[in-house]
Amino acid sequence: MDLEVGSFVLMNAVTSRQARNIKSSMSWWKATFKSTTPLLLLGFARLASTLSLDYQVHVGEYGVNWNFFFTLAGVSILTSILNVPAEYSGILGSVILVGIPSYL
Repeated sequence: MDLEVGSFVLMNAVTSRQARNIKSSMSWWKATFKSTTPLLLLGFARLASTLSLDYQVHVGEYGVNWNFFFTLAGVSILTSILNVPAEYSGILGSVILVGIPSYL
């Protein structure tokens, strides 16, 4: 599952508007809201369906009430707030990779 999430985030980063230097006519708040609303709706729909059907959820994967769609929405919101220039993104990614312990 971690490989799937990482691959999805990587492909979103490579194909994003920021990576392709496309400026949006919308403000960053509207663009972020527009891109994360479907992810949040899917996340809450998945949460509601798993709770209502009493579906078995593996707690070690994301926890009890967290899922893949919330992770993608969080990454999208975080990247629109931080807006790291492309030439420094590899350095920042390496620092985060080395700096965060794997047991978290």
